[in-house]
Amino acid sequence: MTDTEHQINQWFASHMEQTAQAASTAGPAIEEVADAFVNALLQDGKIITCANGNANVLAQYFCTALLNRFDQDRPALPAINLGADATTYSAICRDNRFNDTFSRQVRAIGKPGDLLFVIVDDGHKANLIQAIQAPTTGK
Repeated sequence: MTDTEHQINQWFASHMEQTAQAASTAGPAIEEVADAFVNALLQDGKIITCANGNANVLAQYFCTALLNRFDQDRPALPAINLGADATTYSAICRDNRFNDTFSRQVRAIGKPGDLLFVIVDDGHKANLIQAIQAPTTGK
């Protein structure tokens, strides 16, 4: 076995260990979050997502699965990724308001009953915290 093959095998082994650990501990939390998504959608709310950097890919994929389909054909579900609009994002950042990138949008678009889904990985988080703290429009 080459060093590269050994490293690849180690990555798979580590992934399987972490997946098994997550499966044994995260089930109740995932169920609670799934129920919150369903309740928001049943109450005519929408799912608003935001994330920084690479995590934004996950936020966009999640919205795409809601808007299009996931496992089977079904009606589209209302979802928007605040990080997908590069023009708005860059305009807010251009005005030296990086920490407001998502909170301004939550205040403008969010309404009571919507659910904000924030995906966090490593890196800058102040703008995500401000999004969580932002009041909705009340419309």
